[in-house]
Amino acid sequence: MNMKPSLKPFLAVFALTLMSSCARHNEYSDIVSVIPEPQEVHLFGGFSDADGCKRNDVTDRTLGGEDYRIFIKDGKVTVTAASERGFLYAGQTLMQLRNAEGKYPDVEIRDWPRFGHRGLLLDCSRHFFSIEEIRKVLDVMALHKLNVLHWHLTDDQGWRIEIDSWPRLTEVGAWRTGNRLGRGGTDIGPDNEPYGGFYTKEELRSVVGYASSLGIDIMPEIDLPGHMLSALASYPELGCTGGPYAVMAYGGISQDVLCAGNEKTYKFIEDVLTEVMDVFPYEYVHIGGDECPKNRWEACHKCQTRIKALGIKSDADHTAEQLLQGYVTKRIGKFLKEHGRRMVGWDEILEGEAPLDAVVMSWRGTEGGIKASGLGHDVIMTPNRNMYFDYCQGENKESEPDGIGGYLPVWKVYEYEPFTPEMTDEQKSHILGVQANLWTEFISTDSHLEYMLLPRLSALSEVQWCLPGRKSFDRLMKDMSRMASLYENLGYDYAKHVFGVIDQHRSLEEGVEFTFHTAGEAGIRYTVDGSEPTAGSQLYEAPFVVSERPATVKAAVFRDGKDSGIYFRDILAGKAYHRPLLVNTEKAWNYKWQPDESLVDGLRGGTNFNSDSFVAWNEEPMDVTIDMGEDAQAYSSVTICILVDKLNYIFAPSSVEVSLSDDGERFDSVAHLDVITDRPSDPDCLREIPVSFRESNARYIRVKAPVVNPIPDWHPGRGHSAFIFVDEIVVE
Repeated sequence: MNMKPSLKPFLAVFALTLMSSCARHNEYSDIVSVIPEPQEVHLFGGFSDADGCKRNDVTDRTLGGEDYRIFIKDGKVTVTAASERGFLYAGQTLMQLRNAEGKYPDVEIRDWPRFGHRGLLLDCSRHFFSIEEIRKVLDVMALHKLNVLHWHLTDDQGWRIEIDSWPRLTEVGAWRTGNRLGRGGTDIGPDNEPYGGFYTKEELRSVVGYASSLGIDIMPEIDLPGHMLSALASYPELGCTGGPYAVMAYGGISQDVLCAGNEKTYKFIEDVLTEVMDVFPYEYVHIGGDECPKNRWEACHKCQTRIKALGIKSDADHTAEQLLQGYVTKRIGKFLKEHGRRMVGWDEILEGEAPLDAVVMSWRGTEGGIKASGLGHDVIMTPNRNMYFDYCQGENKESEPDGIGGYLPVWKVYEYEPFTPEMTDEQKSHILGVQANLWTEFISTDSHLEYMLLPRLSALSEVQWCLPGRKSFDRLMKDMSRMASLYENLGYDYAKHVFGVIDQHRSLEEGVEFTFHTAGEAGIRYTVDGSEPTAGSQLYEAPFVVSERPATVKAAVFRDGKDSGIYFRDILAGKAYHRPLLVNTEKAWNYKWQPDESLVDGLRGGTNFNSDSFVAWNEEPMDVTIDMGEDAQAYSSVTICILVDKLNYIFAPSSVEVSLSDDGERFDSVAHLDVITDRPSDPDCLREIPVSFRESNARYIRVKAPVVNPIPDWHPGRGHSAFIFVDEIVVE
C-alpha cells in the first residue's frame, strides 16, 4: 500500500520503471512518449544524460496555475511554472521523458491542460475501501494529471462519513445486514453478516492533505434528497412514512427519500453539510439530486402541505413534486453559497429549476450538459456511455470480472469529445471539464477497483488534458506498453485487453471495414475465412474491408510465440445489409445514441448491451421499416437477433410481427409469432428469433416486436417495462 507523505518517492519509482521499459525507436512518439501528450513539443535532435542534468526551477506568475515549461539542452534542465501544481506536472513529464538509456531528449515543451476540472468519482458507499486504497487511487490519479477526486460518501447502501451532530449515521447507517450486491444478487460474504465501515474526520483530513500534496482537490458528495436510505435507517423521522427502514443490502434505488415537507430535514442537511465543509476545504460540494422517486412525496401530507404553502403548481414541463425538489435544491444552494461554497448536482437538478450558479454534471448522455450550458450553468461532462468505468472493458461480459454490464473499452473513452457540434462558443465556455465515474455495486476488492480504472485512465487523461489536435489513438497505444510496465512496477492491477486486439469497425456499402490496434509494437495477425490465426497469418498493416458475407474475421497478437487470445467477429449474410431503414417508435430514452443503422450492418454484437451494436426499446415496441429497394430480391424469412440479459431488465419481445408493403404506406401482415416470456432458469445469451412466411419481393418490410410489459413477478423489476435489445435484422 502507498502510505507516502509526498509525491517524490512515487516519481522516483516512476523513473526506475521507465529506465527498464522497452527499447527506444526513432519515431517522434518514442522520443517523446508522455501520457497525456504535451500541447507543444520542439525537438533539438540531441540527448542529455539525465543523471548529469542540473534542474533549475523558475517561477513565472504570468503562466496559468497548472501550466509548465520544460527546456532541456546541453545537459541543462529548466522548468518554469507559476505554482506547485505546474512543477508537479513538469516532474511527471520529466520522468516519462527519461528513456531506457537514462537520457532526456533535448526538447522544449510548453504544456497546459485543456480543462480545469479533470475528475474521477469513486463510490465508497456501495463498497467500502480502506484509506490505504484511497491513497493508492490518488497516486494513480496524479500519475495521469487528474486534479479532482469526487468522493461519493453516502447512498442507500451505506453512510461513510463521521458526523458528530448526528452520530447514528455511522452507528447504524454505515452498516448493512448482508451484502447482496453484484451479479446474480451475490457478492462477498454470507448474507446474514454485517458489512460496512466509515471514515473518521481525522482519516478524512489526512486524505485531504495527502491529495493536496499531489495537486488534487477532493469534492465530497452527500447525495440527496434521494439515495438517503442509510440516513433514514439511522433517523426514521426524516422520512415521509417514519419507517421502519434498513440500509439497503442490494443494488437499486430506494423509493424512500428525505421528507421535503419536514423542517427537521433541512436542519439535518445543514448540520451535515456544515461538518462536511469543515473537513473538505474545496470550493465545490456535490449534493447529488439524481434518481429521486416522487411517489412518497405524492402521498405525504407534509410534502403536499409544503407544496401548497409555497404556491407550487405543476406546469407543462414539471410536476409539482419535481418543482418541490427544485425548492430543496435552491434552499441548499443558498446555504452553501452563504458559506462560501458552490453547489454541484447531477443533471436531474435541471428538472426543478436549479439556481443558476449550480454546476451541472451531465451523466445521462450529453443532452443535460447541452441544456445546462445553454441556460448559463457551468457544466462537467460525464456521460455514462463514455465515462462510466463500472462498465466492462471487454465486449463479452463472460470474460470480464463482475460488473454492471455495458461496454466501455479504451478506444470508446478516448473518442469522447465534450464539445458537441450544436454548442455555441458561449456554451463551450461553460464546460469546466470532464470526469469519469467508478460506481462500485459490483466492485468489492482493491484489485478489481484498479482493474476497472486502468488503463482507461490513460485514455481519460488525454480527453481531459489534450487539445483535440494533439490526440492520436495510434500514438496512445504505442505508449501504452510503457504505461502498463509502470502499472506493474507500482503494484497496480489493470485490464490486459490493450495487449490483445483492439477492434474498431464500421459497415460500408462495399463491406465491413476493420481497424486493429494493440499496445506497443507487436504485430497483429488475422484471417477472414474463420480459421485460427497463427504467427504466419496475414500481418495487419492498415484498415481492410471484408466484402464477402457470411464471413468470420479472427485476429491475435503474437508476443514471444504466444498469442494474446483470439479475437473474432461474425459477419452475417442477409439481403437487408446496408439497406435504408426507418425506426417508427421512440427508442429507450437512455439509449437514443445507439445508431439505427447497426440493425442492418451485418455484424453481431457481444453480450455487453451498452455498445454501438444494439438498438434498444423500453416503453414503446420495436417498430422498424426496411426499404429493400425497387429491385428487391425474393425473401421468405426475417430473423431478429437479440440479447437476453435479465439482470439488466433485457428480455426477448413478447411477439414478432412481419408486414410487407409495395408503397411504404399500406402494409399487410404476413407472419406473427408469439414468444414465450423468459423464465428464471432460461440462460442469458445472444438469441435469434426467426419468422417465416410465403416468399415475396415486396419493397418494404415492417417488423414489430412489443416489449414484455409488465416484467413477471419473479423478477426484481416486476411491474415495469422490459427492454428489447436488437443488434441485427436478417432478411433471407
